[in-house]
Amino acid sequence: MADVYKCLGQAAPASLTDTDVYTVPASTAAIVSAITIANRGATDDYVYVYHRLAGAATATKQALCIARRVPANGQISLVCGLCMAATDVITVDAGTANLSVSVYGVEQNPVPTMVPKNLGQLKPSGGGGANDLYTVPGGKSAIIAALSIANASTNLAAVRFWHRVGGGSTANQDYLLYDMPMSANPQTAPAPEDSNLLLVLGITAAAADVIRVSSSVADVCFNIWGVEL
Repeated sequence: MADVYKCLGQAAPASLTDTDVYTVPASTAAIVSAITIANRGATDDYVYVYHRLAGAATATKQALCIARRVPANGQISLVCGLCMAATDVITVDAGTANLSVSVYGVEQNPVPTMVPKNLGQLKPSGGGGANDLYTVPGGKSAIIAALSIANASTNLAAVRFWHRVGGGSTANQDYLLYDMPMSANPQTAPAPEDSNLLLVLGITAAAADVIRVSSSVADVCFNIWGVEL
């Protein structure tokens, strides 16, 4: 198997225009190690970043970050561990035409037996109820590399994140996040830092284990990435 480490894609998106930065080639898997976003402008800007599975139309639940602030003449780096399958796409949208985006990682061709991929995308209806984001299939185990949480709501959100070993009812020992506050997101202006969260995890899970999430409000987006063995 040939693993090629490289810059996977670069773009300077137009203002308020969805721009594809990287598409995984056919018969290939990819792991994105980092996304860097530089602001060439003298005022703060903001960026949306999406992982579009199999090139699906852009939707809120695909968002890694929503209106993430990029400081004037500064930059942000999203350290990801983001796993992608063939024809998946990284798409960005920016408030102005002053951003430069680069995606870094490794392409794997042919696709390895242990396929890296997005394990689940979800935008719960709110209200704080538990929602299954990912269940490890029977006969398999999984390594969960990363989780993103993006608040697309203009309201303050409280989020929860569980690892329920073996499935079944949730118990107090299962929590990995508990009512973590996430600031309201203006969506058309640079958002507070804590309205977007990207966690690099390394969680191991066995068959029938469940990753559950909840949000106190609607329009909070959860994405999880990893590999099934």
